[in-house]
Amino acid sequence: MEMSAIVSAEETSNILNVASTHGTAEKPVEKNLHSITKDGEKRNDPTEILSNIAQLTLSQNDVAKETTDLMNKLILREKTFSSAVNDFQVYCSQVMESVEDDARQIRASATAEAALLVAEAKKEIETWEAEKVKLSLMNRFDGKVKLDVGGHRFTTSLTTLRRFPDTMIGAMFSGRHAFQLDDEGYYFIDRDGTHFRLILNFLRSPETFRCELTGPALNEFKNECDYYALNELVFPFKPVPAFKCYTSSGLSVTITQDEAGVWHAQNTVLKVCEHCFCAEYQVPASTTNETSPPQPSFNMGASSNQAGVPTPPTEQESRFVFFGANPPSTAPFQPAPFTANAFKPFRYYLTNFQKTVEAKNGSIDFSIQPKPTEKCNNCNRAHV
Repeated sequence: MEMSAIVSAEETSNILNVASTHGTAEKPVEKNLHSITKDGEKRNDPTEILSNIAQLTLSQNDVAKETTDLMNKLILREKTFSSAVNDFQVYCSQVMESVEDDARQIRASATAEAALLVAEAKKEIETWEAEKVKLSLMNRFDGKVKLDVGGHRFTTSLTTLRRFPDTMIGAMFSGRHAFQLDDEGYYFIDRDGTHFRLILNFLRSPETFRCELTGPALNEFKNECDYYALNELVFPFKPVPAFKCYTSSGLSVTITQDEAGVWHAQNTVLKVCEHCFCAEYQVPASTTNETSPPQPSFNMGASSNQAGVPTPPTEQESRFVFFGANPPSTAPFQPAPFTANAFKPFRYYLTNFQKTVEAKNGSIDFSIQPKPTEKCNNCNRAHV
């Protein structure tokens, strides 16, 4: 409901005070209200004004209550925010402490590692200085070096001993190893010095060196060369050129050696006994009808058929052919009926194989050369 006149704030305050003080004193209020005029006109009904005033009072109470509620909410929010800020400050403090602890640990670890690296570097420097001292001491003997090899005394130079640095003897005198001099100024090497003269000769002139040793002496020399890591230099492998060898029965066969060092006869791998050095090979069976199958010619105790093809020996004759003996004269050879396609696998034996190979400056390496799978037919010993 709209009011027809506007009441000033001071008058409204006075009215509220009067209403609150006098309670039901309506007449004086009414009298006072009737006395208030505007442009000579009489105001509205006082009852209506009091009702409006009461409504205004209620509105003020509501506003005060809402204001109080808002203030309480603000206070609660401020408390919550303050608590969150405190918690965050505590968390930040904990994080800072953890970071500082980690930094201290990292600093301590880095300091320890740096100290270790410095110590290792100092040690390496000291080692290198010691090596330089050794090298300087060794270089003083470039003119002459005296050696005592198993009681055999030699005189040479470091230039000779260091000719092949990657070998054992080159490393021994490289300066990286300490040698004790005896009272007479000799360096002692605990090896057999019987063939050390040949080793020095090879080191002095490797291009023209030739080893004339044979038999056990050659094996001893090779053993010493192997110790000083000179074997491949002193004895570079070269296949022996093909040569002829004869069986005990007089058969001529061609012997060859491949790049790996394996011996062959008639393009068939030889099986060599490591006890008696007898070599055997087997000629495969012939399945051709040609009149001259690829078999070696018999020059003893054999005959030929009408086509001129050699007849294999009989069982009785074979025992003598194997081991180089002549057939007994009391048992004349009687060839059995034979055709060109009737060849069977047949074994031949070379009892003088080792001597022939050594005469050609070759050798037999039993680590790669096959051996008889059964007992040797020459010495009757088995190979394990």
